Amino acid sequence: MKKLLAVLTASTTAVALAACGSSWDDNATPAQADALAKTQVERLFNDVLKHNTSDLQEFLAPNFQLMRSNGTGADKKQYIGDLPTLKSFSLGPVHGLEYNGTLSATYTANTDLTVDGEPYSQGPNPVLSVFVKREGQWRLVGHGYFAAPKN
Repeated sequence: MKKLLAVLTASTTAVALAACGSSWDDNATPAQADALAKTQVERLFNDVLKHNTSDLQEFLAPNFQLMRSNGTGADKKQYIGDLPTLKSFSLGPVHGLEYNGTLSATYTANTDLTVDGEPYSQGPNPVLSVFVKREGQWRLVGHGYFAAPKN
């Protein structure tokens, strides 16, 4: 629980800091935010599935951070340099909240995932992803995947 709280606190802080100086669409509906969030989340999972490091290099923000439920984490360079093996995935409903150039997404993921040779629970597992919009493009800032390694 402490790890989850730490990730949520860090993500909230990142969203608050990233929000400074951007615009906000008062007319955006929850359905639009959900659809936008789903598009960004699917981009991440498809890039990992295909090991598309070129697009990940563009998509991940310079200050990207990952946190796993086993306590390990990675920054952008570490994550791209040692991508997990993702053989398949399916997503539960994606709930997005957009504010002031930021987008947070909560959802569940069913995955066939191996990290550092260790298989992870297939799910459904809770996930939190946080994005920031800069120069017209969405970038992934923080990603928390709360799946436990299989025992």
